Amino acid sequence: MIYKCPHCDSQFQAIMGEVVECPTCHGKVRLEEIVQNGCEWDREVGGNWLEAFFNTFKAAVSDSAKFFASVSRVEGMKRAYIYALIISYVMFATMVAYQIGFQALALSLNLGGDLGADIFPALAVSIPIGAIFLLIFFVIGVPVFTAAMMFVRAGLYHVCLMILGSVKRDFQTTFRVVCYASSPQLFQLVPILGGMVAWIWQLVLDIIGIKEAHQTSYGRSALAVFLPTIICCGVGILFITMMAGVIAAAIVRSS
Repeated sequence: MIYKCPHCDSQFQAIMGEVVECPTCHGKVRLEEIVQNGCEWDREVGGNWLEAFFNTFKAAVSDSAKFFASVSRVEGMKRAYIYALIISYVMFATMVAYQIGFQALALSLNLGGDLGADIFPALAVSIPIGAIFLLIFFVIGVPVFTAAMMFVRAGLYHVCLMILGSVKRDFQTTFRVVCYASSPQLFQLVPILGGMVAWIWQLVLDIIGIKEAHQTSYGRSALAVFLPTIICCGVGILFITMMAGVIAAAIVRSS
């Protein structure tokens, strides 16, 4: 494993033990005091990407505070975005598989009905066209949509942190938190309750990640996460109230 010396900030490799000696400053350091920078996905260089992805996912959802504390110490947005993009691709492929399965089931039930063999000429045209649109969205749409969602979420959280005076690190740190906090989206693979679990768990990871990354309190972190929703709801309620007032005034004048 690669560790970072807290005395001289140099990185070195060491076998797990109680006490190690830094090869640069020769300082004695307990390994439990050394915190690795970044997650396995950030550090992977040997090509074992599948294991790195799985271990990163496991650390994000099971040891979240420690995970986001280490993730926030690394710069760079590319690998974090690729991690979120892989999750988006998995979700998109799953959604397409579900849709194809449901449509195939519906088609099999209708083959003996009124449609019969008349549907096959239409399928011969619609299937290739649908496949082309899916391919275009897979190649272009998913990366663009994922990048837009990550930047919007990170931007909103970062602005809210600035409003609250709780920004301790730059925007790319918030962006990295948001990308890795999307890990629970894989729980959408579970039918029925998977979507709700994924949404709630992601919000929890957003709060934990922002708290650890910007070294703020859970209260401020939660407020930064929910403040955009609170503002949108407040604006919506104000708009509805104003429209109700205008309608009421118009009714009074006409009566």
